Amino acid sequence: MLSAEPPVRFCSATAARYGDRADEFAISNEPNQPGWLRPQSDKRGYYAPHHYRRMVNAAFPAIRAGSPRDKILVGELAASGSVNRGPGSSIRPLAFLRAFA
Repeated sequence: MLSAEPPVRFCSATAARYGDRADEFAISNEPNQPGWLRPQSDKRGYYAPHHYRRMVNAAFPAIRAGSPRDKILVGELAASGSVNRGPGSSIRPLAFLRAFA
């Protein structure tokens, strides 16, 4: 497994650099779509929502440290999803959020 340290440093540095020019930071785009986060699920169940939660838990405090007052957007999901499971099958938004929470 990769260390979370480089992405955390990137989030903090990005927020510190652009915090005076931006007022919102998003942690990933449409993580319920395989084009943005893969695998979505495997034979054991959903994978992407749990991985996204780890990403948020690492990135949120790093962004907050670099830009204390700006909004941090979490859960920007695509409105579509599939009932099928697999690495390349998107997850319906409500199912993604339930697994994420």
